Amino acid sequence: MTDFTQTLKKRIFWMRAFTGTVFAIIMLGLLNEFMGNVVSLPTPQFTYLKSFQTGFLISIEAIILILYRRYRNALRNQDKLELLYNIEHDERKIMIRHKAGVPVMLITSAIILLAAIVAGYFNETVFYTLLAVALFQCIVCAFLKFIYLRKF
Repeated sequence: MTDFTQTLKKRIFWMRAFTGTVFAIIMLGLLNEFMGNVVSLPTPQFTYLKSFQTGFLISIEAIILILYRRYRNALRNQDKLELLYNIEHDERKIMIRHKAGVPVMLITSAIILLAAIVAGYFNETVFYTLLAVALFQCIVCAFLKFIYLRKF
Protein backbone atom coordinates (compact mmCIF):
# COMPACT_ATOMS: atom_id res chain seq x y z
CA MET A 1 0.00 0.00 0.00
CA THR A 2 2.97 2.32 0.52
CA ASP A 3 3.89 1.95 -3.15
CA PHE A 4 0.37 2.98 -4.13
CA THR A 5 0.57 5.96 -1.77
CA GLN A 6 3.81 7.05 -3.41
CA THR A 7 2.21 6.62 -6.84
CA LEU A 8 -0.68 8.86 -5.81
CA LYS A 9 1.72 11.49 -4.48
CA LYS A 10 3.59 11.49 -7.81
CA ARG A 11 0.30 11.83 -9.70
CA ILE A 12 -0.69 14.74 -7.47
CA PHE A 13 2.66 16.44 -8.13
CA TRP A 14 2.26 16.13 -11.91
CA MET A 15 -1.36 17.27 -11.71
CA ARG A 16 -0.29 20.40 -9.84
CA ALA A 17 2.43 21.11 -12.39
CA PHE A 18 0.07 20.61 -15.33
CA THR A 19 -2.69 22.66 -13.69
CA GLY A 20 -0.30 25.54 -13.05
CA THR A 21 1.01 25.48 -16.60
CA VAL A 22 -2.43 25.35 -18.20
CA PHE A 23 -3.71 28.06 -15.87
CA ALA A 24 -0.81 30.30 -16.92
CA ILE A 25 -1.54 29.62 -20.61
CA ILE A 26 -5.23 30.44 -20.16
CA MET A 27 -4.43 33.62 -18.23
CA LEU A 28 -1.93 34.78 -20.87
CA GLY A 29 -4.51 34.15 -23.58
CA LEU A 30 -7.19 36.06 -21.70
CA LEU A 31 -4.75 38.88 -20.90
CA ASN A 32 -3.89 39.19 -24.58
CA GLU A 33 -7.57 39.11 -25.48
CA PHE A 34 -8.67 41.90 -23.17
CA MET A 35 -5.60 44.11 -22.83
CA GLY A 36 -4.07 43.91 -26.27
CA ASN A 37 -0.84 42.11 -27.08
CA VAL A 38 0.80 42.01 -23.65
CA VAL A 39 2.76 38.93 -24.62
CA SER A 40 3.62 38.21 -28.23
CA LEU A 41 1.68 35.00 -28.84
CA PRO A 42 0.30 33.74 -32.12
CA THR A 43 -3.48 33.96 -32.10
CA PRO A 44 -5.90 31.90 -34.14
CA GLN A 45 -7.53 33.75 -37.00
CA PHE A 46 -10.96 32.37 -36.14
CA THR A 47 -12.62 33.35 -32.87
CA TYR A 48 -14.48 30.05 -32.49
CA LEU A 49 -11.16 28.19 -32.62
CA LYS A 50 -9.89 30.41 -29.84
CA SER A 51 -13.03 29.66 -27.85
CA PHE A 52 -12.68 25.94 -28.49
CA GLN A 53 -9.07 25.92 -27.37
CA THR A 54 -9.86 27.80 -24.18
CA GLY A 55 -12.88 25.61 -23.44
CA PHE A 56 -10.90 22.44 -24.09
CA LEU A 57 -8.14 23.51 -21.72
CA ILE A 58 -10.66 24.49 -19.04
CA SER A 59 -12.43 21.13 -19.34
CA ILE A 60 -9.10 19.30 -18.97
CA GLU A 61 -8.45 21.43 -15.89
CA ALA A 62 -11.84 20.48 -14.42
CA ILE A 63 -11.20 16.77 -14.94
CA ILE A 64 -7.76 17.03 -13.37
CA LEU A 65 -9.13 18.93 -10.38
CA ILE A 66 -11.77 16.23 -9.82
CA LEU A 67 -9.10 13.52 -9.92
CA TYR A 68 -6.87 15.63 -7.67
CA ARG A 69 -9.63 15.88 -5.07
CA ARG A 70 -10.29 12.13 -5.25
CA TYR A 71 -6.61 11.33 -4.72
CA ARG A 72 -6.23 13.81 -1.84
CA ASN A 73 -9.29 12.36 -0.10
CA ALA A 74 -7.93 8.85 -0.59
CA LEU A 75 -4.59 9.81 0.95
CA ARG A 76 -6.35 11.21 4.02
CA ASN A 77 -8.62 8.19 4.59
CA GLN A 78 -7.28 4.63 4.71
CA ASP A 79 -10.64 3.08 3.69
CA LYS A 80 -10.89 5.28 0.61
CA LEU A 81 -7.27 4.49 -0.22
CA GLU A 82 -7.97 0.76 -0.14
CA LEU A 83 -11.12 1.19 -2.21
CA LEU A 84 -9.24 3.24 -4.84
CA TYR A 85 -6.47 0.62 -4.87
CA ASN A 86 -9.01 -2.16 -5.45
CA ILE A 87 -10.72 -0.20 -8.23
CA GLU A 88 -7.43 0.49 -10.04
CA HIS A 89 -6.14 -3.06 -9.69
CA ASP A 90 -9.28 -4.98 -10.70
CA GLU A 91 -8.07 -7.74 -13.04
CA ARG A 92 -11.25 -7.87 -15.10
CA LYS A 93 -11.23 -4.14 -15.84
CA ILE A 94 -7.52 -4.21 -16.61
CA MET A 95 -8.02 -7.04 -19.12
CA ILE A 96 -10.95 -5.24 -20.77
CA ARG A 97 -8.94 -2.01 -21.05
CA HIS A 98 -6.01 -3.81 -22.64
CA LYS A 99 -8.19 -5.72 -25.11
CA ALA A 100 -9.92 -2.48 -26.13
CA GLY A 101 -6.56 -0.77 -26.54
CA VAL A 102 -7.40 1.93 -24.01
CA PRO A 103 -3.88 2.92 -22.92
CA VAL A 104 -2.59 3.39 -26.46
CA MET A 105 -5.79 4.96 -27.80
CA LEU A 106 -6.02 7.48 -24.97
CA ILE A 107 -2.41 8.55 -25.35
CA THR A 108 -2.61 8.92 -29.12
CA SER A 109 -5.96 10.72 -28.89
CA ALA A 110 -4.52 13.16 -26.34
CA ILE A 111 -1.51 13.80 -28.55
CA ILE A 112 -3.72 14.33 -31.59
CA LEU A 113 -5.96 16.75 -29.64
CA LEU A 114 -2.94 18.74 -28.49
CA ALA A 115 -1.70 18.79 -32.08
CA ALA A 116 -5.14 20.02 -33.16
CA ILE A 117 -4.98 22.86 -30.67
CA VAL A 118 -1.55 23.90 -31.94
CA ALA A 119 -2.63 23.48 -35.58
CA GLY A 120 -5.63 25.74 -34.90
CA TYR A 121 -3.22 28.66 -34.77
CA PHE A 122 -2.08 28.00 -38.33
CA ASN A 123 -4.70 26.18 -40.40
CA GLU A 124 -8.41 25.63 -39.85
CA THR A 125 -8.68 22.54 -42.08
CA VAL A 126 -5.91 20.71 -40.25
CA PHE A 127 -7.56 21.59 -36.95
CA TYR A 128 -10.89 20.06 -37.97
CA THR A 129 -9.22 16.99 -39.47
CA LEU A 130 -7.20 16.24 -36.35
CA LEU A 131 -10.25 16.85 -34.18
CA ALA A 132 -12.29 14.38 -36.25
CA VAL A 133 -9.53 11.75 -36.08
CA ALA A 134 -9.28 12.05 -32.28
CA LEU A 135 -13.06 11.84 -31.93
CA PHE A 136 -13.18 8.77 -34.19
CA GLN A 137 -10.45 7.08 -32.13
CA CYS A 138 -12.34 7.74 -28.90
CA ILE A 139 -15.58 6.39 -30.38
CA VAL A 140 -13.88 3.21 -31.62
CA CYS A 141 -12.21 2.72 -28.24
CA ALA A 142 -15.51 3.19 -26.38
CA PHE A 143 -17.26 0.79 -28.78
CA LEU A 144 -14.59 -1.88 -28.24
CA LYS A 145 -14.73 -1.40 -24.49
CA PHE A 146 -18.51 -1.80 -24.55
CA ILE A 147 -18.20 -5.02 -26.58
CA TYR A 148 -15.62 -6.49 -24.19
CA LEU A 149 -17.66 -5.46 -21.15
CA ARG A 150 -20.55 -7.53 -22.53
CA LYS A 151 -18.30 -10.42 -23.53
CA PHE A 152 -16.34 -10.79 -20.27
